[in-house]
Amino acid sequence: VLERQASVGGRMTLRTENNIEYNTGARLVYSFSKDLLTLMNQLGLTSDILPVEQTNTAIRCNGVDHPAHLTPGPGILASPFVKLRHIPALMRMSVELLGRQFHRNPNDLAAGHLPDDQTMVEYLETRGLATIGRFLLEPVFRGTRGWRLQDVSPAFFMSTSAAMLRARPLNFQDGIGMLANRLALQNKVVTGVEVTDIARMNDTDPDGCTITYRTAGETLQFRADIVVVAVEGSLAVNIIRNPSPEESRWFSAIRYNSGGVLHYQLNKQLPATLRFYGPGENELISIFEMRPGPDASVHVLFHLSPEGVQRATEQGLEHDIERLLQGILPEIVVENRQHICSRFDQWIPNYLPISYPGYVAALREFRQRQSVNPGRCYYAGDYMAQALTGGACRSGKLTADTIIDHWGKS
Repeated sequence: VLERQASVGGRMTLRTENNIEYNTGARLVYSFSKDLLTLMNQLGLTSDILPVEQTNTAIRCNGVDHPAHLTPGPGILASPFVKLRHIPALMRMSVELLGRQFHRNPNDLAAGHLPDDQTMVEYLETRGLATIGRFLLEPVFRGTRGWRLQDVSPAFFMSTSAAMLRARPLNFQDGIGMLANRLALQNKVVTGVEVTDIARMNDTDPDGCTITYRTAGETLQFRADIVVVAVEGSLAVNIIRNPSPEESRWFSAIRYNSGGVLHYQLNKQLPATLRFYGPGENELISIFEMRPGPDASVHVLFHLSPEGVQRATEQGLEHDIERLLQGILPEIVVENRQHICSRFDQWIPNYLPISYPGYVAALREFRQRQSVNPGRCYYAGDYMAQALTGGACRSGKLTADTIIDHWGKS
């Protein structure tokens, strides 16, 4: 395994900067992530899986905090934004989601029929639920995924909502990076390696692939019979020499967003908080979060909204998010500024794949090609299944099974 970073885990681990421990991307897994939980069991780590204590979540609209609902379950009916006229439409949508859940896999966009020809906004408008989308769903999408409803199809929502109703959020005893660290112990992993080129003559080339990489100031090469490219989908195009027409078409279909988080560590205890911002509340911030520490401290996080990410990029403030947010931070932070003991600006250039209208069709086409045509180069990652940790693991399992099917008897 060639890993570019100094340690394993990618966007599913913990790192420390300026004495602040933070998630590189993923924060938790879900109880419906079957392939991931099966892998944990195979590694003897089942006893290290822990339930995540739920923090009271709220959506701030018109200066008032309202309970946040991450799924369209019964609790949503108590929201002040749900009117009597919305209830029949919500019931119909819930029946639709529940009725088709056994034909869908929340870890795989390519499994089952999913609407892929309109935006989430259009999907909700046709059902008379535009207000529900604007005040209840979009703040959660913007906060947890950095997506605007106008930019994505209903595929993610339709594939995960029913499963989320009964899902339990989980983490690991030693943090979200525990799985990658255990896998690294059982495999030969070389860190600090930048792969710059993967070359093959064709998919049936008996010489396999030639991999060129840089490490410790040297440029080196070696040959591999089979290569699994598990980088973010938007980066694969940069290292594949002479991609096939099918690969080029697929690479051009992949889009990722970026993410930005401003972290503070305060030497004062403050209550656990998870607040999403509704329309018109805070254009640049999508989530305000406070995580009390084991001692008299608190980790405070501000997640940039899609507009915040765009403005940071335009102004070159990807690594100075505090400057971007001057004047709009919540009062509780401003009032306790004297207690700030550390700060860290986190920028994730390839945060999550965007399942825009048409993406699922492109994914199915490429996945089908990879599954039936033996090759020397295979692809795996969240963009090949679902933008969740369980989706990334699902993709890895599918790719491994495909390679065994193609080459296991060779």
